[in-house]
Amino acid sequence: MKRFHLILSAICSIFLLSACVDQYSETYTAYTPVYLSYGDLRSAVKPSSPRPIEKPGKIYFKGEILYIVERLKGIHMVDVSDRSHPQNVRFIELPGCVDLAVKNNTLYADSYVDLVTLDISDPKQVKEIARLKDAFPYTIPPTERPLRIDRVDQEKGVVIDWAEQKISRKVEERPRINYPMRPWDGWAEKNGFMNLGGSSGSPGSTGSTFGKAGSMARFGLYDSYLYAVDNTNVQLFDVSEDRSPKKQGTPQHVGGGIETMFIYDKRNGGVNVRRIENKMGIKGSPTCELVFSNAKAELCGERRLGLIKYVMALMNGARLGIMAQAVGLCEAAYQEGYKYAQERRQFGKAILDFPAVYEMVAMMRARTDAVRAMLYETARFVDIYKALDDISRERKLTPEERQEQKKYAKLADAFTPMGKGMSTEFANQNAYDAIQIHGGSGFMKDYACERLYRDARITNIYEGTTQLQVVAAIRHVTTGTYLSRLREYEAMEYKPELSSLKQDLVAMTNTYEELVTKVTEAKDNEYLDFLARRLVEAATHCVFGYLLLQSAHTDDSFLSSTQVYLHYAKAEMCKIRSFIENFSTEDLKAYRSRG
Repeated sequence: MKRFHLILSAICSIFLLSACVDQYSETYTAYTPVYLSYGDLRSAVKPSSPRPIEKPGKIYFKGEILYIVERLKGIHMVDVSDRSHPQNVRFIELPGCVDLAVKNNTLYADSYVDLVTLDISDPKQVKEIARLKDAFPYTIPPTERPLRIDRVDQEKGVVIDWAEQKISRKVEERPRINYPMRPWDGWAEKNGFMNLGGSSGSPGSTGSTFGKAGSMARFGLYDSYLYAVDNTNVQLFDVSEDRSPKKQGTPQHVGGGIETMFIYDKRNGGVNVRRIENKMGIKGSPTCELVFSNAKAELCGERRLGLIKYVMALMNGARLGIMAQAVGLCEAAYQEGYKYAQERRQFGKAILDFPAVYEMVAMMRARTDAVRAMLYETARFVDIYKALDDISRERKLTPEERQEQKKYAKLADAFTPMGKGMSTEFANQNAYDAIQIHGGSGFMKDYACERLYRDARITNIYEGTTQLQVVAAIRHVTTGTYLSRLREYEAMEYKPELSSLKQDLVAMTNTYEELVTKVTEAKDNEYLDFLARRLVEAATHCVFGYLLLQSAHTDDSFLSSTQVYLHYAKAEMCKIRSFIENFSTEDLKAYRSRG
């Protein structure tokens, strides 16, 4: 009997403990939704007096009116009939508006989940004439901090903001680990039409019926239809009757991560998608091959300036972007290699402690610091001359300003191919070294370095291969642009403790000048073209060295990278010097024979 009582007591204890364990209380800070009721949303449209533009978004032209979206608030109407004196004439209060399109005197705009139709025939008497409720996906705004988000009740209305709030509640079971929601950069990027990043729209067909919009198109008009895209879907609206749009069918899935929309009628012929390319790397950026056959074209800009001015300006802008990409790849590869070298142990110590490994890691760091300094220097040149270009459109430049504009345009033109060429080669080398540090593990998809290796490979190919960057840079070798800039770097003041490094750079620059003189004095274009890559590389090592020296002058943390890079650069200069000094025009025959 006593045994029975003991067992019963134990069972009761277990149940009591279970009862205690099943009840928990948790307190946390969360975002609670701030709602705008559907009734208030659908009665909020009204014209009002002009107001300052605070958070501009999408822009749209129709006739003499420029429409500027005030993000999530409404639309500014700006009279631009006098191009030199635009007048803000009206503001349309329209909550949740991010995109718009105009047909005749009818304006279509989003208002959170609704499509609103406005009569704009009289700017002073803008009025709502139709509304399609729940035309677009229900979205939630971005959050400022990675906090939990309380439950959203769509029945209460649209979420227009968040309120931070302490929440305490009892739960029936032990709370699971709750990972905070990642704050959204913008609604358009994640879930809907709410593009907080810039302008949007699509001109659709040409002519006076429709207006014209900027990039990042989410709304587009074509014939009798309004097209609207979110992150993955396209929705069609029949606007054949301007004032009574009708939703057509259900949203069609057209892909993922849609940034913009270009409307093209395939019945017109001319352009076909041949295939989606199956690439070695950058698989997160889908690309396709387009085939143009009797495609209609429009003249953009002035005749005879397409290649000389417009295409080259486009290419140089893209090359600067690729330099930035290369810097990111260099840094990522370095971080991956450094982290693994710290964690991986052999013979009782981290492999980072072995000279063969720490040399590689130090060189990866030096390359990264060098290409980042080059990116900043080139971007500075571009910023200066473009700023002066902008000023020149408003007023006549002074002689000093014109001279400065010419100088920095030339430097930007010289440094862009040099920077793009060498920074992308260094990105590839860093990615290669990261895998080497990982050993066999680096060949596996378990580690990020194999993806970096594949992604880096495109950088010294697109927007002009490294060979083409040499072609663009060599004229700045022969005309003295690089040498002149190197002498300017030489004339700068540096801390006394950097004097020995500066002397190394002076010697390297002198060697570079001698090599340029030797090659150009031969007056043989084929000889020059053959040795161009080595001359450009020699100039680059000198430039990178001086930029690192400047970094070390202002920040001691760059001293090691400067020392490491100069050891490497001096060795490379010796190789280049040896090759050029022992190479003659007669030696070209061996290379021409192609083996």
